[in-house]
Amino acid sequence: MKYFGVVVSSGLFVGLFVGRFVDGDLIPMLMRWYITLGLVILLYISALKIKPSEIIVSLKKPSYIIFISLMKMIGIPLIAFVFLRYIPEDYRTAVMLLAATPSAMATPGLLLVLNGNIKLGMIISVITNLITPITLPLVLLYSIGVNVQLDVLHMMIFLGIIVFLPFLLAFLSRKFLPKFADFVIEKSAPIISIHLFLFNICVIAPFANLILSNLARSYSLFIFVLAFSFILHVIAIILSIWKKQKSFIVTNIIIFAYFNVGFSIVLSGQYFNKTTTLLCVLYEVIWAIGLIPLQFIFNPQSGMLHRK
Repeated sequence: MKYFGVVVSSGLFVGLFVGRFVDGDLIPMLMRWYITLGLVILLYISALKIKPSEIIVSLKKPSYIIFISLMKMIGIPLIAFVFLRYIPEDYRTAVMLLAATPSAMATPGLLLVLNGNIKLGMIISVITNLITPITLPLVLLYSIGVNVQLDVLHMMIFLGIIVFLPFLLAFLSRKFLPKFADFVIEKSAPIISIHLFLFNICVIAPFANLILSNLARSYSLFIFVLAFSFILHVIAIILSIWKKQKSFIVTNIIIFAYFNVGFSIVLSGQYFNKTTTLLCVLYEVIWAIGLIPLQFIFNPQSGMLHRK
């Protein structure tokens, strides 16, 4: 899809508009249900492109996978902690929360469009989400002194369903509905684009008033998270020195800079103040807009999906 990034980021502006007129719990409720369904769809599309046997082969040489996973969940929070004293006090919680947030489960879908390494992205997404219930509370406790209790069992069950179900559906589709599977692969880019467009509406709409009520403050916070995102991009590129292929570079960028912001937004709303939540929401804005240059850098051929 030629304008993948533009379509995805336009959901932000629709969300801002819709959010001005919709109050109550409707949008958040739809967001929770839609995100779950959307993740299954995204991973189903990715699972059509790769087989479980290919993932097993990748796991036989786990050194790079372990290194990137540890850097994402421990290395980045440590780097953020070193510079915490230079960050405004109101921003510190958001920085540590964002730094400790796992890779997005949408990572394989993004890598489909951006010509990344889908297998690597999927494996690291699963690993980082699995260890988040352990690493994130520790990071927040020892960096900013906040004790956050995550429902480990619930997260494990949810992740198990999200990962297992798409692979099962992909296996059944390839076996019994091969023409449908080929059709889905062929139309992957527009399907992923539409999903992320709707996802951004769901994420931004509940916070439209929070963003628009004080545009000057939102702008200053936006510049701050933009700088934070830029640093994460640089770190991702530096870590790609051992794997200089474009597919590995874009994969690392997606893992480190385009993580599970929706998770951080939900968590900030449960435990932290509005400034922290707003910073996380504004990072989602950068998350979406950043896909525009990434597409034209890593997949300039009209957003065509790479094929085996």
